[in-house]
Parts: sequence; C-alpha cells; structure tokens
Amino acid sequence: AAKSYYRVAAVDAANQQGPGSAPLVVQTATANRTPPSPVNELGVVRRSPDTLLVAWRKNAETDVARYRVCRGDTPDFPTEGRDPVAVLEATPRFLQLFRDTGLQPGKTYYYRVQPVDWAENVQVSSPVASGTTPKIE
Repeated sequence: AAKSYYRVAAVDAANQQGPGSAPLVVQTATANRTPPSPVNELGVVRRSPDTLLVAWRKNAETDVARYRVCRGDTPDFPTEGRDPVAVLEATPRFLQLFRDTGLQPGKTYYYRVQPVDWAENVQVSSPVASGTTPKIE
C-alpha cells in the first residue's frame, strides 16, 4: 500500500494564493504489483547509415512512467540482466519515439520495449521489431 499527501489552497482572481489546508493522507488499499500491458505497434524506421528511429503506440494505462528500450543482434535476444540502451520518460503523445544513433551501417538491429509503471513494475514481454541501417556506398 502506498501513501500520498495532499494540501489544498485557494487562488483568487489576481492569482494570489491563500493559506494551505491541513495535510490529507490517503493510502491505497493494496500495493500495485501488476505490470503494464506490452507495447503495441512497435516498429523501426531507417533514418541514416548510423541511425534508426524506434516507435510504438503509447500504452493505455495511465500509470506508465517510462519505457526501457532494449537492443540486440538477434530476434530472440534476452533482456533479463541486461541494461537497456535507453530509458525514456512516457510522453502524452500517441507515438513514443527513440532515436538510436551511433550504429553501424548495413547492420540489422532488433528492439524490444518494456513499459514500467510508477510502482516500478516492468512488463518483460515485448514484441520484437527490427531495422537495418543503410549501407554506405
């Protein structure tokens, strides 16, 4: 169970704040132990010989805090025990984006994206998307 503390203050038409109320303590009935759902519509767009753009649809859950972006060299790459290539704060936009730079030209990269909620629950199941950087000619 988690505790939250709230105070309320009135603001008048001149944007002057009045005194704050006494704190109100609210506690949830149970702890959140459920991870967010997996991401949808994960895809990769070629940008340049050293850059790929990874995109996915924003999760429907309102408590998603961030996304872990994992990269591998094969479609079945493991994510457990590996650091992500990026951790991105969730945005209110429909599409979430990650620009992966410094890549090798002419190479295929595989990505998984793991949503993380405010209670630190991580969805470890993720679709896999791939992209190949263009070769330099």
